[in-house]
Amino acid sequence: MLLEIHRLVKQYRGAMFNRKGFTAVNDITFDMQQGEILGLMGHSGCGKTTTAKIVASLIKPTSGEILFNGKNTLKCGYRERMQRRRDLQIIFQNPRLVLNPNYNVRQQLAEPLKLFSLAKTKREFDRLIMGSLDSVGLSSELLERYPNEISGGQAQRVAIARALSLSPSLLIADEATSMLDLSVQAQIIELFKEIHKKHGVSIMMISHDKSVVEHFCDRVIVMEKGRILKGYDSKQLRRSA
Repeated sequence: MLLEIHRLVKQYRGAMFNRKGFTAVNDITFDMQQGEILGLMGHSGCGKTTTAKIVASLIKPTSGEILFNGKNTLKCGYRERMQRRRDLQIIFQNPRLVLNPNYNVRQQLAEPLKLFSLAKTKREFDRLIMGSLDSVGLSSELLERYPNEISGGQAQRVAIARALSLSPSLLIADEATSMLDLSVQAQIIELFKEIHKKHGVSIMMISHDKSVVEHFCDRVIVMEKGRILKGYDSKQLRRSA
C-alpha cells in the first residue's frame, strides 16, 4: 500500500474571543494503492485541502497516523523526510503563488535538481530540464521567460514539470485546474492522464468539480464538514450522474 491514513484529525484553536475553534479534519481513514488515481471531492471548506497539506507535511495533524510506503511519516528522521519530499509532490491551485517571480523557467526547473543534487554538470542540468519541459508539452522557447510572461496554463505546466523532475511516486493535484479556462482545464486533465500512463505515478486529484473526478479517477472519496461522507469507484459515480 502506498498511502495509509488512520484516524486523522486536525483541530484549530479559537482566537482570543472565540475559544471554541473548529475541526477541519475529523477522524478520517482511507488508503491509496500504488498506481491508483484517487479523487478527493467536496465543497469548499470540507477539509480536502487540509488533508492534502497534512499528507504533504505542510501542516501537522492534531492526531492520527500517516503511513507512506509503510513508514510513519510523523516519526521520520531528517533523511527520511527529505526522501519523502522527493517521493511526494503537490501541485497547487494557483501556480503563480508557487513559482518564484524572480526566476525564469530555466531557474524554476533547475531549483529542485540542485536541492536534491540530481545533476552535477551543465550538460546534465540542460538534459533534465529539457526532459521536464518535454514531459508537459512545453517548448524550450519559454526557458528564459518569467512567470508574468507566460499564460496561466503554461505556468501550471511549469509547476507540474518541476514536480515531475523529482520522479515522485505520489502527485497531489489540489484544485490544479480550477483557476484555468475550460479549454485549458481539459488540456491539463489530459496531461495528468498522459503522466499517469507514461510514468505510473499515483495521483490524488482534489476537486469540488464532479465532472473532473468522474472522468479521471479510479476511486472517489467525498468529504463533508471534515468527515468522509462516502467512497465509490468511478463507474458508480458515472451511474449516479
